[in-house]
Amino acid sequence: MIAIPEMTPAIAMWCLPYFSAVGKSSSSEIYIIIPATAARINGNMAPFPESSTPNMAVSARQSSAQQRRQQKILKKTIKATIITIGDEILIGQIVDTNSVSIAKHLNTAGITVHEKISIGDTAQQIEQTLARALAQTEVVIITGGLGPTKDDITKHTLAKIFESGMHEDKRVADHVRTMLERRGIEYNALNQGQAMVPDCCTVLFNAHGTAPGMWFEDERGHVAISLPGVPFEMEHLMEDEVMPRLKACFTLRAN
Repeated sequence: MIAIPEMTPAIAMWCLPYFSAVGKSSSSEIYIIIPATAARINGNMAPFPESSTPNMAVSARQSSAQQRRQQKILKKTIKATIITIGDEILIGQIVDTNSVSIAKHLNTAGITVHEKISIGDTAQQIEQTLARALAQTEVVIITGGLGPTKDDITKHTLAKIFESGMHEDKRVADHVRTMLERRGIEYNALNQGQAMVPDCCTVLFNAHGTAPGMWFEDERGHVAISLPGVPFEMEHLMEDEVMPRLKACFTLRAN
């Protein structure tokens, strides 16, 4: 840390190229302390609030996932992986239009699609593919496998991956019950399972269907988003929930 009490903001800006070069060659972070302002020298100037103590100790390492994410996004393009799940896609029974739509949303926002993958309804494939995708990209969007049938295993597999228990989301349960009653369908144990969600996720409310979306974050600040495979439900969630959240979490080129 370099503390220069009398340095003005103008002088700090003049010194920026030199200290920026030093900061890039060192594992530590460099700060210049000026009255009521601390200019962080790592390629950006970030003022502290007026109430901050000028000589307060600033940690060189930031621990939270959000802070680590904010540091990374200033240095490189955000990349995404799109994973579509379903044996019906692999055998050609249906055409995967979801990945096309998702890619358009991401590209418009300034997120680069690194890879698109279609896999079957097996826990092992989901676990292995998601682990590799989260290691390579900051954002992973998954569609499919959220229905009420036994072969829809995405939700429970994600709970296992993130080592999370499950609980009933009351808002989702009430919504599912109302939707089914309007259609004259019994709200049975199978349908009740739609309201069960992993404890560690943020629920993305699906106003147009019974399967909610889910937002997960790992310790690196990387994001995994699970969406229903029904195209119009997926599309509404991308527009209403996913894209606003991604724009809030990451500093994107198109923001």
